[in-house]
Amino acid sequence: MRKVLVLLTAALMAGASVGVLKATPRDQELRELKKRQKEQRKTLKIQQRSMKRTMKRQQLPPDSRKRFRRQLKMERQVLRTGQREERKGLAERKRSMKRNHRQ
Repeated sequence: MRKVLVLLTAALMAGASVGVLKATPRDQELRELKKRQKEQRKTLKIQQRSMKRTMKRQQLPPDSRKRFRRQLKMERQVLRTGQREERKGLAERKRSMKRNHRQ
């Protein structure tokens, strides 16, 4: 009974490791994309902070400050939409590869 249990456990572990190895390349691409996008967001955040500090030091009219804030908001929005499109494109490529693989 003990031998059966040990063999069953070993078979499950081997099967699980093969499944992980199979899934890794696809997940790797998504992980790299998310990592790159996170870096882009951090970079934009740092850049916008420094721009805000610079603008705070200057005496600007209210309409100019408003325009500046809108510009920052627009930059964030453009980055978000671009990253969303990248993720959607990756998902679509994966789906099409899966469809082509089935045929």
